[in-house]
Amino acid sequence: MQFRRQFVLATSIALSFGSISVAQEVRIDFGSSSHRTSSSAGNNWTNITNPWSGSTSLLNYSTGTSLPWKAAITDSFNKSYTTGTTSPTGDALTIFGPSATRDSFMTQGRYDKGEITLSGLDSTKLYDFKLFGSVSTSRTINTIYSFAGANTVSGTLNVANNRSSVLALQAVKPTTAGIIKLTVDTAANNNSYLQQAYINGLTMTANTPPPVEVAKNLLFFGNSFTQLNSLTATIAEVAVA
Repeated sequence: MQFRRQFVLATSIALSFGSISVAQEVRIDFGSSSHRTSSSAGNNWTNITNPWSGSTSLLNYSTGTSLPWKAAITDSFNKSYTTGTTSPTGDALTIFGPSATRDSFMTQGRYDKGEITLSGLDSTKLYDFKLFGSVSTSRTINTIYSFAGANTVSGTLNVANNRSSVLALQAVKPTTAGIIKLTVDTAANNNSYLQQAYINGLTMTANTPPPVEVAKNLLFFGNSFTQLNSLTATIAEVAVA
């Protein structure tokens, strides 16, 4: 019988199991009490019409299910505006619709910024947001939206004459107290006279994070892997007839 040597490499790789579980959506329309977004079956909206600090609203899923989540204005906006687009297209139409895109909260970043505090959130979840801003103007109005919880996620949107662009920001983790703060402020290259910034609407979902990746030791024989509970060598030499 002849023997030949075959080297078998044992290696450690990271595996993850399961997938992210996506929750239902919360939809918020910011702006004038004269331009509320109407709710219907399966399409529930929270209309926040008071731009001043101290205003607090309970939130619901789009299905109408009540939540312990709250949205509070914790740094006042200047006022509500009604000069956003009434003819949204693309994602702005699909996600928000003209009732939500036509009105907004405005802040004058030269003097102040607007802040919305989301509370009652589940600190074990990750939250995804989609934001829309729009105002009719001849200026460039870059607005920065910053979410701060256990981490910070931010992005910029030029809201000037915006009809379609939606900003998506993902994986924001609340503090251990279940709080995320959203700041709306003027961004670089904003040439509006008073450094205005706008928010017309947002949606949010709470997602269950994927399981933590676990390192597994695998031993390769021929064309298949065998999992090992422990690894005592990195290369094994076996005799094959």
